[in-house]
Parts: sequence; structure tokens; C-alpha cells
Amino acid sequence: MTNKPRTDQEFTQGEQRQFSTGLTLRALIWGALGSALLTASSLYVALRMGALPWPTVFASIAAMSILKLMGNTNLNEINVTQTAMTAGAMIAGGMAFTLPGLWAEGQGPQLSAFFLPVLLIALAGLFLGLALTWYWRPMLLEQRKLPFPIGMAAAETIKSGDAGGSKGKLLAVSLAISAVFTFIRDWLGKIPQLISFTLPGAAGIQAGVMLYPMAPAIGYMIGGIYTAVLFGGALLAYFIILPFGVAGGFFADAAAAASFKDTLGLGLMVGAGLGTLLRFFHSQIKERQKAGLKEGKAGGGAALGSKSSSGKPSLSGERTGPGNMTWLLIAAIGAALACVGAGMGFSLSLFVIAGTFLMTLMACLVTGESGIDPMEIFGIIVMMGAAFLFKPQWQSSLMVAAVVAVASGFAGDTMFDYRAGQIIGTNPKEQLIAQGVGGLLGAVVASFTLFVVIGQFGPVFSDALPAPQARLVFSMVNSAFDPLVFWSGAMAGAALCFFGLPATTLGIGLYLPFAFSAAIFIGGVIRWVTDKLWPQSQDKGMVLASGVFGGESLTGVLLAFLSFFTALK
Repeated sequence: MTNKPRTDQEFTQGEQRQFSTGLTLRALIWGALGSALLTASSLYVALRMGALPWPTVFASIAAMSILKLMGNTNLNEINVTQTAMTAGAMIAGGMAFTLPGLWAEGQGPQLSAFFLPVLLIALAGLFLGLALTWYWRPMLLEQRKLPFPIGMAAAETIKSGDAGGSKGKLLAVSLAISAVFTFIRDWLGKIPQLISFTLPGAAGIQAGVMLYPMAPAIGYMIGGIYTAVLFGGALLAYFIILPFGVAGGFFADAAAAASFKDTLGLGLMVGAGLGTLLRFFHSQIKERQKAGLKEGKAGGGAALGSKSSSGKPSLSGERTGPGNMTWLLIAAIGAALACVGAGMGFSLSLFVIAGTFLMTLMACLVTGESGIDPMEIFGIIVMMGAAFLFKPQWQSSLMVAAVVAVASGFAGDTMFDYRAGQIIGTNPKEQLIAQGVGGLLGAVVASFTLFVVIGQFGPVFSDALPAPQARLVFSMVNSAFDPLVFWSGAMAGAALCFFGLPATTLGIGLYLPFAFSAAIFIGGVIRWVTDKLWPQSQDKGMVLASGVFGGESLTGVLLAFLSFFTALK
């Protein structure tokens, strides 16, 4: 068995038979069960904590533990199982980050009357995310070779757990320490969640460091450059804009200054998304021009990836002919019917599908480089376009954002799975089937759990159920932001991103709490130092970071479930 990345062309019929053991009945059963559990807990965590860590490493550990206990397994079966397990988590995230605004003005929709529209929104996002990630996958993994760091961590986790030895022990020890730390902090309450302090000046602004082991682990996986930019955004927000803005009289109070930095950060992220697309299409045009020159000089075929096997241009680089477009069309029709069934008009539904086509590409590009997927931002971009062209009711606007956010979040998670499969040697078609099975069950569970959690812990946007991302989306629906600041940030973000600068990461640094950005930055510093001093230890460092991330993810999910079901009694 090889651990080198494979392209689709390298999976010959014989190799497909060799690797077909990854897609087993028990892999789909355990994957579906895991998807249901992770989906419910992810929605609960996203609503109550305002954050949703990637469950990929946790699912890899869970799948490995279960299948090894059952015996006679292999790396590919473990990877297929974890692929199905994670399929519903980001569907839950996309819904939790957009739809709670439906409950903002009173009691909100009831389960009996509104479950079907919510489910249809989830299914529309799933259909689009499933088809579009399969469409973008060859270009992003085989041609552009984006790292998708969480997928790398998942592959390292599975490989180390299978190999045993020093890496396996390092994974187990780091996971156990992180899990114990999280249990003591969250369940026993003996460790604070953050260390805070007040910044000097009249504004009285709070800063600090979150004591979340997964944050520096994420920083280590992302690397020094992106974490430095993210922390630079945090320093700009909390050490310049907030204190000096208030002290200098530019803002009436700290709340006004905070609104400015949030709006600026949002504008940067939206603009960076648009800049990402501009840069991508600009590079595509240049590549096609170069391919045309080569073809003219050689008098033969075009460069690899410029055309499909049918001879037609292929934006994604997929070389399997027109069948890909057929599945993409079927998914678009299914998504359109789901959107119309949820209450959107036909024209608005088509606009959402077109917007999602671009936003999933943007999500894959951003996630592939940084490991961060601001799915609600992609939803806001399409929602703003829909508001300008169609002027839908505010409920429909939230649904537009939800479809895009679900598809974008699903795209990020799915590409992590494909990246892990590329490293391990798993047949991507088997992963596609696993994603479909886990995603369908996840869509149902997420839709039901949304009503249950809000009914139990609501009202939304309260201390008990803050849902900060959904509050942001709801404020955009009601235009509760300074348009001059927003569009200035958007123009700056587009310009920075077009020239290859990480404007998205800078905007996230402005928007995130300082304490979380600081914790991520610590991990980036550790990665930078270890790469300089001990470059040969990079693999062990990724195993250690994976264990730390998996330990907190595992314990956090278990505690969230315990709290969830205890509260329902």
C-alpha cells in the first residue's frame, strides 16, 4: 500500500479492485451513526459557543478505534468511515450560522409547520456541495496541490494510529492530555476558559488568551505566515482601533469602535472572497493562454488539465468527460426543486445555485490554503446579491445564506476528506458515496436538532444561545452596518487578495475575539520555531497537533452531548 498522492488516472481497474475494501457495509453503518452524533453535537456547539472546530481528526480517531476493535480493517476502510462521519457536521454549521435569525422576532417557526422547508434548505446545500466539490477536486488537489491542512492532520492521525510505534504513542499521549485538560476545564470548572486582562487606556477593552488546546494546534497546522497575519489583524483591532479610536474621539464609545472593526473585518472577508475569484479566473486565463502557445508551437495537444478527455475545456481540470457535467446538472435540478419547495421563487433559486457554484470554489481555495472556512461570509455575499436583484423577504434572504453556507461548509470538510484520501491512497469515488450517505442523514438530524436546541435553550441571540455568526447574518439582512466602512473594507480586501495577500485571514483576525487569535498565533510561533530548529521533526509535530486537536474535539463533543441530553430530561 502506498502513501503517495494519487491522481484519478492512477486508479486503474486493478487498483480500484484492490482499494474497494475501503467501502464496506460496516464502514457505511458506523459512518452514518457517527454522522448523526457529530451533526447533533456540532449544531449544539455552534449555537451555544459560537465556534465549530473541524471534526475530521476526531472522526478519524473514532473510526480507527471502532474498526480496530472489530478487527480485520485497513487504512482505507478507516478513512471511508471517517468521511461519512463528518459529512453532516458542516451542514449543521451552515444552518446554525444563518437560520437562527428566523427565531429573532418572537417565537419563530414551529417544528410541525417549518421542518420540511428547513430540511429542503439543508438538502439543497448538500446536493450542491456534494457535486461541486467532486467537480473542483481534481484541479485543487492534483493541479494546484493545495495543502488542506486538516486533511493532512487526519491522514497523519490514521497512518500513525495504524503504524503504532513512537508516532502512535505520541498521538495517544497528546490526545489523552488534551482530553483530560478539557474535561477539567469544562466539566469540573477547575481551569478557566481564558486568561484576560484590561488594555491600558480609557476604553477598558478586554484582551487575553483562550485556554483551548485546539487553538494552538490549529495554529501549528496552519503555519507561521497565516497565523501571523491573523494575529496582526487582532493587534490592529484591539491595540489600535479600539483604544486609540475611543481615546482620540473617533468613536463615541467602545461599542461604536467594536462595530467599526467588525464591519471592517467583514468587508475585508467579503472583498477577499471576491478577490479570490478574480485572482483565480485571471490565473485560469493566463494558463489557457500559455497552453494555447504551447499547443501552437508543438502542433499537438494542450497542457494537462486544460481540456477534458472529451476535448472540451474543463474549468475544474476533471478528465472524465461529460459525465461530470451530467451529475452537476442533476444536482442543480435537485437543489432548485428543494429551494422552490422551501419557498423561494424559481429565479431566486437559480441565482442561489449560480452563486453557490462560485462560493464553493472560493471556500475550497480559502480552506485549502488556511484551514479556515468562513462559511457564513460566503452566504452573506450571495445574500447581498440576491437582495439587490430580487429584494426577497427577510426570511428568504436567510434561506439564501443558509443554502450557500451549508454548501460552502460541506465543501471545506469534503476537501479535507479528499486530501486525506489522496495521502493514504483511498479511492475518491468510495469517499463520494460515503459523503452522500453521511450527508443525507446529517441533513435530517441537523434540521430536527435546530428546532430542539432553540426550543430548549432559546431565545436566540441571548446569553444562553448567542449564535454570533447568525446574529451577524441577521444584522446584514437588516442593514445594521456602516456601508462606507463595509465597502471600503471590501475594496481593500479584493485588492489585497488579488495580489496574493491573505486578506481573508486579516479580516478574520479583526473579527475574532483577541483571545482566540492569540491562542492560534502561539501555535504558529511553535511551528515556525520547530521548523527552523528541528525541520526533521515536522511529521511528529503534526501528529502531536492532531492528538491535541482530537483530544479537545473528542471531549468537547462528549460533554456537549451529555449537557444536551441532560437538559432535555
